[in-house]
Amino acid sequence: DIAQPAPEVEAAKVSSMRMASDRVLVEPPVPSEAVDVGAAPKVESARHNPVSKFPPAISLEKASHLSVATLRSGMGVDFESKAAVIKGRVERNILQRLMPCIYDQGDYVSFGEVSRYVVVKGNVIFVFGQD
Repeated sequence: DIAQPAPEVEAAKVSSMRMASDRVLVEPPVPSEAVDVGAAPKVESARHNPVSKFPPAISLEKASHLSVATLRSGMGVDFESKAAVIKGRVERNILQRLMPCIYDQGDYVSFGEVSRYVVVKGNVIFVFGQD
């Protein structure tokens, strides 16, 4: 069920190029009229920002009770996933600052330590401990 090999063909041959016409006419350039360029007229913005209605002004008490399910309902969410979230950098003690050759420069943490559930809705990022 294998296809037959391609047949052998002769080498490519190049023939001399023949001009379609012996006489070629080219018109000389002609100066055009002076162009008066003014400022473009102002137009309305083409950007549509439907997220400007979100988030609604709510109290901190109500915001603390928001859940992933609440955000999914209604208009839905733009993006949601588990992600590593680190708030700021780890502060170093005096020994780590004075003797960096003894201590590792990188502050490594496992994904499990910094794993959070991130939900993006409009221009707002919500970070949850669990989904």
